Amino acid sequence: MVNIVITGVTGLIGFELLKLLKNHKFGNNINVYLTSSSNIKTLEFQGVFYDIRRLKEFYGNDEKQIFINCATNDIAREIKNMMNKQSILIDNSTEYRMTENIPLIIPEINFNTYQNQSIIASPNCCCTILGLVIYSFIKEKNDISFIDVTTFQSASGAGIQG
Repeated sequence: MVNIVITGVTGLIGFELLKLLKNHKFGNNINVYLTSSSNIKTLEFQGVFYDIRRLKEFYGNDEKQIFINCATNDIAREIKNMMNKQSILIDNSTEYRMTENIPLIIPEINFNTYQNQSIIASPNCCCTILGLVIYSFIKEKNDISFIDVTTFQSASGAGIQG
């Protein structure tokens, strides 16, 4: 049995992840759980109500757990400190982005570099999107001499209420 535990599901990033997973068919050996530190007990999404759990419910679990952190750096550290040896943390916070020996992964580009580490870091949204766009140019050996980028991360970082 594998548990997929999504943290921060009531925030903007967690809610977007929920939308992506809505139509995914998981096998019988996979349970998906939603967690949040907010006071929300249930989340309605496309007419379906989901129970929102607390992260602490997954402490001490001996089963393989895949944590997808869509919450804060504090939650990323909490997960790292409580997860068992067979579990994996996919972290969308900034906590492990620049940490040596923790891969920074954009699945469409470099998932093949993943070597069974217990933590995978995700680059920020702007880097991910930019990487996806320019990767094909780099892969085809096109010369890029200049890229000018403007981001509005402070607006998107405000969360679902923003």
